[in-house]
Amino acid sequence: MAIAPQIVDLSARDNSLDQERILDELHRDGYVLLRNGMSHADEILPALGSVVDDTHVEVDDERPGLVTSHQELGLHTDHGDVDYIVLVCRKQTERGGESILVDGHRVLEKLDEATKEALGEVYLTEHKVFPDDPERRPMLHKRDGAWRLYYSFWLLEEELSATGRAAVDAFRKALEDTEVTRFKLAPGDVLILDNTRMLHGRTAIEGDDERLLERYWIQKQSSPRQHSKTRHGESTVLLLPEPISEERIAELKAGGIDPDVAAIDLSMVKMKLQDEDEGKGWTPAECDEAEVEYKRYLTLNLRYEDKAIVPTKQMDTMWHYHILDTRAYHRDTEAVFGEYFHHFPYFGMRGDEDAENLKNSFFETVELYEAEFGESMLRNQSVATDCWHDCQGRCWNACSD
Repeated sequence: MAIAPQIVDLSARDNSLDQERILDELHRDGYVLLRNGMSHADEILPALGSVVDDTHVEVDDERPGLVTSHQELGLHTDHGDVDYIVLVCRKQTERGGESILVDGHRVLEKLDEATKEALGEVYLTEHKVFPDDPERRPMLHKRDGAWRLYYSFWLLEEELSATGRAAVDAFRKALEDTEVTRFKLAPGDVLILDNTRMLHGRTAIEGDDERLLERYWIQKQSSPRQHSKTRHGESTVLLLPEPISEERIAELKAGGIDPDVAAIDLSMVKMKLQDEDEGKGWTPAECDEAEVEYKRYLTLNLRYEDKAIVPTKQMDTMWHYHILDTRAYHRDTEAVFGEYFHHFPYFGMRGDEDAENLKNSFFETVELYEAEFGESMLRNQSVATDCWHDCQGRCWNACSD
């Protein structure tokens, strides 16, 4: 039996999002369907936790796997360490592609304790994504007193004991007997799932191939995701950073930065910059300082669209690392500028006249910076500056010697 979805229609609201209500409904029902919720995605994601992965879910017959095929995708959960899944619908096919949900808690209610205990001894081969992913993971276990269900039918180990096989059969029978929620996402909709509880799938895609969802994997803030890294022969455990806080956004706005620019979450960029091998080995304080300068650079570009704003090396370095996170950079700059904010790395390199234009633009940028923010742009160039020229740290393209 199919039951109608619970819908929160944000088109009828005054462009506001009740985060507490969203979290309450997610805890109660295991999912929340937000009609016309795409414009609130930047509010929703940090309210849930830290984004540990994002990808596009679309039809691509050249790639293997059910997710990218036209075929029906059976009920399953995603990666075993992911707490929430957020699906943002960008495009939808004309026919098919309906979402199907089943509440795993209702399935487990149909099973006796012995069967649930046996499912704890049934293992799936882990969908390895992160460096510290185990080789295998139990189908059912408890964390913080709550059941966590992990069920991707294509990853189920083939060699099961008789008890394990009977438990899986009982689970599948209970799954078939549990009500499903069926609906079709429309462009602009956002679906939030409790991945520890909700099984999800979709019907076959029978229309065109235009269906496109943005999928975000979220780890709760209360239990930040760990990943291991080997450095100099020693294994260390790193924690992914918390998203940017409201306090930090307020602090950046107080420094003259545009509110939309201030809200850009560069926590992952700053983490990479602090890494000695993958980044620059900067300290947290140096990253915070560079964030201010980079966001002031973006603010100047926003306020002076007709000017050639030239970054310091400190600004330029963080800009480059932001660009490396291609999807985030595209999303962030489109939200601020209304379009992709391009990087042109050849200013000043195309002859003497171009070099002179860069020099003049740099000093004009210094003047605009001081007028907007009340302090010198060159007051502190300790990070990433090894230039002895009178440019005092402007973009490296200005240096010809």
